[in-house]
Amino acid sequence: MDMSEELERMALNVGALDQDQDEEPTAEMVTRWQRLFNYSFEEATKIIKQQREDYCRKSVSNEFWNLVRVEKEAQGYDREAYEHELKVGQMSKVFPNTKIVSPLTTAQARLVYVIKLEGPPQYT
Repeated sequence: MDMSEELERMALNVGALDQDQDEEPTAEMVTRWQRLFNYSFEEATKIIKQQREDYCRKSVSNEFWNLVRVEKEAQGYDREAYEHELKVGQMSKVFPNTKIVSPLTTAQARLVYVIKLEGPPQYT
């Protein structure tokens, strides 16, 4: 993906963010995410809000969504849930034995951690 495509995607996400910013997830949305991803009510609500606030998130194009829409809606997905499924599926390939419960916020993703590695404890 080139830089102009990436910037365009981010601009589209910011536009969607402005539309959804004050909108709370509906009970129907939360129930869908609970069913699809086995989240609790609180987790689903939190993750939907986090996804909407993430202007760097990957989104599917209108053309692609139109190709898969009928199939995915029959499985219970809407576009927002499908985009989350793609993200969770991608993460599970990288970390196969890890359950993704709550994605990192943008601020958390930018944190830097310092880890000190040492050998086994020395007993004298």
